[in-house]
Amino acid sequence: MSPLPVRVRVAWWSAIATGTALLAFAAGTLANLVHEQIEEVDLKLVGAARRLNAADAGEREGEVSHEARELEYEPWLAAAVFAADGRLLVDSSRVPESIARAAQGHTRPTTLHAHEGDWRVLSVSENDQTVVLAFDLEEVNDIVADLLTGYLIALPIAAGIAALGGWIVAGRALHPVRLATEAAAGITPSRLDQRLPVPPVRDEIADLARVINSMLERMERSFRQAERFAADASHEIRTPLTIIKGEVEAALRTADLASPIQTHLLSVQEEIARLQRVTEQLLLLARLDAGAAQLRREPVDLARLVRGACEDVELVASQQAIAVDASAVDEAEVLGDEEQLRRVVLNLLDNACKFNERGGRIVCTLRCARDTVDLRVANTGAGIPAELHPHLFQRFFRANAARSRGGHGLGLSLSREIVQAHGGSLELMEPGGSGLTEFRVVLPAKAG
Repeated sequence: MSPLPVRVRVAWWSAIATGTALLAFAAGTLANLVHEQIEEVDLKLVGAARRLNAADAGEREGEVSHEARELEYEPWLAAAVFAADGRLLVDSSRVPESIARAAQGHTRPTTLHAHEGDWRVLSVSENDQTVVLAFDLEEVNDIVADLLTGYLIALPIAAGIAALGGWIVAGRALHPVRLATEAAAGITPSRLDQRLPVPPVRDEIADLARVINSMLERMERSFRQAERFAADASHEIRTPLTIIKGEVEAALRTADLASPIQTHLLSVQEEIARLQRVTEQLLLLARLDAGAAQLRREPVDLARLVRGACEDVELVASQQAIAVDASAVDEAEVLGDEEQLRRVVLNLLDNACKFNERGGRIVCTLRCARDTVDLRVANTGAGIPAELHPHLFQRFFRANAARSRGGHGLGLSLSREIVQAHGGSLELMEPGGSGLTEFRVVLPAKAG
């Protein structure tokens, strides 16, 4: 289960805290109310018992029984008089006889529970008579029940209001975080000069924004230094390489055919060409990182481009008896730089050849949806181990250095940068039932 968002958690705990506090308050007030009500009932019972004792002290015959009958007119209070032999002398019309008989012997106020209801009773014995005083607790129970019902209705409402308040307060408290998030989302390699807004109040969020801004300043300095180094180094290397290449070509024209010197010069020429490709790719990567790459935005017939790239790769693939299948290439058109998009397709096809097996195949498909163009390049072979997938698009990373002759680990990273500069994406697809290693390029389709 994924953790809840901060606002939801604040609202949840606000409701819990408020509900717990109100529940404790309700329990306390209910307990106090019951105690006060019972105490008031006990005072009435004791007062009635004193009146009966006073009547008995007057030594008038039948005075106690008369006073007991008078209690019939007291709301909720009733009495019953028993003789010494247990005969019921005065029968109250309200208190059940079962309660009255059970109350005999309770000389202190006691609560009795029966099917007829709850009664608070007190027993007084005088002159061979036992008077049972009973107070019907129905009214007390009704008061407690009404209050409990009110609490049961009010508690959820109060907890809901607390949750809403917590949601609103959390939203206002997190507003600076939301602004910082939006600002951070807009920080790209070409906009490293952007900073997070710092709230005017000095609190934890303001301190965090200042720390992140300080980190961004250090990152910007380091990034700009690396960017300048890559661009300057590429520029500085291009000129000597061009000169060396010219010298080697001149030497080749004067060298004897099939001589050892010509063989060495051809090897040097091949390495120079490889260094030139690396230099060009590093320079293009530096420009893409800086957002300074001048990519044309013109209609490109992607189907024609893909078919042409497949025809070019067939010359290399035929040496390994690899079949190139471009039969599933549909017509599609995009807006972009044709030269750079061709570089992407050739990089993917070149990798499909290098990491294929003899007698294998390369399958190139192109599909056009309403708003996107889907290009896939798949090849047979041993596949790419799952633990290497997260590193495939890192610069200078090679999945199998022993088999990557002539490679330098920039092809996939450069291809992804070019595709992203065109507003698309490049990814390695999960292996399916076909057993092919498949890369997918998604580009926005040309509107209209």
